[in-house]
Amino acid sequence: MNGAPVPLSVGALNDYLAAYGEQYAREEFDAVIFALDDDFRDRWAVKNKPEEK
Repeated sequence: MNGAPVPLSVGALNDYLAAYGEQYAREEFDAVIFALDDDFRDRWAVKNKPEEK
């Protein structure tokens, strides 16, 4: 049984930015990271779709 990946949290992004700093506007950074996260989880769901009987 596989567990599904959960979406990234705002807290996780805050932790990352606290460690590495901001080089881009926060709104742009959030939009890009959340879009990449959504794309990853969509691709994961397709790859791990249960087989139909």
